[in-house]
Amino acid sequence: MLAFIRIIGFSLVSSFLIFMGKNDMIIAALIKNDVLSEKINIQNIQFWLFLTGIMWSGFWLPIETIMIKKRYRKKSALFYDLLEYDKQNHFQLIKEKIKEFNTPFNTRIFKPINGLIGLWNKYVLNRTILCLTTVKGISDSYHHNSLQFTVSAKTVEGMVGKSYHEKALCVDLDLTDNNYFLSEAQISKIGNIQFCSTIPIFNKNQNKIQAIVAVDSTTKLDFNEEEKVHWRDHMVYYAAFIDKHTNL
Repeated sequence: MLAFIRIIGFSLVSSFLIFMGKNDMIIAALIKNDVLSEKINIQNIQFWLFLTGIMWSGFWLPIETIMIKKRYRKKSALFYDLLEYDKQNHFQLIKEKIKEFNTPFNTRIFKPINGLIGLWNKYVLNRTILCLTTVKGISDSYHHNSLQFTVSAKTVEGMVGKSYHEKALCVDLDLTDNNYFLSEAQISKIGNIQFCSTIPIFNKNQNKIQAIVAVDSTTKLDFNEEEKVHWRDHMVYYAAFIDKHTNL
């Protein structure tokens, strides 16, 4: 609130100086009330007032903009650090429940291509392409940024495509048993991932998938029935966490 008042105040000072530089009403009133001497050069004073107002706005506004951007970057960095911290807490909790304390889990976000290309894919080619997207504070680093999966009437690629097609949570404890119609190029990009779980995130109306959250690991896992329930609950809560704190 104080920052808002300061911005308004500084802007008004600039406007007031420019107004005085273009209108002699205030200066005339000051002379009439003996605040200023009648011998002063009104035009000269107006010139300097107008110039000061222009310089005030010309120097202060860029400086204030830089300061606002700096504060925004600082707050954004803090937000993403907190997001990363909360994310790690989510996984720490589930690791304890499924007794996989040292298993590394990675998060990937896939989003359908939108815009003109998305419309062309949907209505002309009758397909949806899901592309790997980086979401700061959530996505883990990956060695390929071009990884994508296609969903159509003829083929459903990968667990990402399966989750999109079925609009449901999917879990595969051992990916070596199924290649999910992946091409050799896709397999080479995926590498040695052994475990994968995917879940869709819907829009507010729950009628359109905004993104697919994929959690994978290079470790093969084996859940008992209780651990399967824990993992499914984790994925539901984790997807809701991502949906709430990111702009998908």
